[in-house]
Amino acid sequence: MVIYTYAWILLFFFFSNPLGMAYDNGNVLTDKNQNIDHEKIVDKFISIDDALDLAIASHPKIQSVAADVNREKALWEAEKNNWHPTIYLEANRSEKDPSSDDDSKQRYGVSLQQDLIFSKMGIERSIAFEKYQLQNINYKNEKQSIALGVAIIYIEALRNRELLMLIREYREHLENLKLIYKKREQMGVDSKIPSKILDISIKQNTSEHDLLETNMNDNLFLLAVNTSVPEIKPGTLVAMNIKVFNQSNKRLLELALQQNYSLQQAKIAVKNVQLSAKRKNWDLYPDFLIDTFVLNNHDFNGKQTIESSINIRLKWKLWDGGKIKNELFAKKYELKAAQENFKERELTIRNEFKKFMSSYKTSLSENRSAMIARDSAIDLVELQKLNFIDFSDSMIIQIQTTLREWHHSAKRVIDSKFNALINYYRIKALVGEI
Repeated sequence: MVIYTYAWILLFFFFSNPLGMAYDNGNVLTDKNQNIDHEKIVDKFISIDDALDLAIASHPKIQSVAADVNREKALWEAEKNNWHPTIYLEANRSEKDPSSDDDSKQRYGVSLQQDLIFSKMGIERSIAFEKYQLQNINYKNEKQSIALGVAIIYIEALRNRELLMLIREYREHLENLKLIYKKREQMGVDSKIPSKILDISIKQNTSEHDLLETNMNDNLFLLAVNTSVPEIKPGTLVAMNIKVFNQSNKRLLELALQQNYSLQQAKIAVKNVQLSAKRKNWDLYPDFLIDTFVLNNHDFNGKQTIESSINIRLKWKLWDGGKIKNELFAKKYELKAAQENFKERELTIRNEFKKFMSSYKTSLSENRSAMIARDSAIDLVELQKLNFIDFSDSMIIQIQTTLREWHHSAKRVIDSKFNALINYYRIKALVGEI
């Protein structure tokens, strides 16, 4: 009996994690960019991908959620260890009591305890794993949320930079027209064109220029804050063109329903409730525990005895006032709520995908039509480089009108391009690919 007990304990001890020592399997979640020297990035070109990497690497929320992922992973590992028995080393020493006939003695040995309901432990392990998976999805979702926000800031900064370049070019054309008026006046040409209209246009141009410059500086400031770069200058941003999707709309929507992080969170929430209800159901059944020990007893008179035992204990909650059944009943409603939340989130993703894709396509169409309008006005705008002195008033009015049309269509080209880019990144976020 003693030999069998020792062998049983040593067998479990060999295959289990000795003494329940904690271990790390090397999969701790860290960010590859967390040691970036942001000070050295000043005055260097920063692409939108660089900006996203810098933001993710430096954002404190990311590091906080990463710690939560590592915590849940450690708890999952702990649940995996419940499959192994708990082994204790026991030792004590007692001195002889002068008022008693008992001899002084010492006692040492090992004992083992193990829950025999492995199905219940399997459910608890699955629950811990799903919590770890949920926290991992939260981590990815947080990274994506931060990345999307920074992408929009970056795109808006580029938009304002290009609009500033356009309005400065437009200002040069207006100043050229003003010089033409002055030359005509110096030559005694009686112009019926009121130069005040041109002055008003120049003032409006100046006001719009100042507003765009303020907006761009605000964008650059937000970009610097989110990337932890001390200063980002307008010229360090890398220009972008319209991005196109390689997959069909149907395939993109399928990917969104498969890979969207918030939908995955809702799906895991449903599974967690199901597992929790299954685990709660086990509380209606008895627990079986095995308890075994081998102890050596020595007294100081040279007498030695060995104690050993293997016990299987049953523990069954026969009555609790209906608490467990009520909790199981509540789980049904909790599961229903989780399932409806999943359906709602799926519907939201479908609607958002439809909205963003529609806006994306509208921007592409607007961009194409605006480019045609802009290009058709370029030839007439180029006429300003010629000598307008002999031109009639009607010709100059036509040039000024065409110049406004050119500016308006060129502005539409820029706005539509960056609107398309913003919707492109929103769709990529829905698909879970940022």
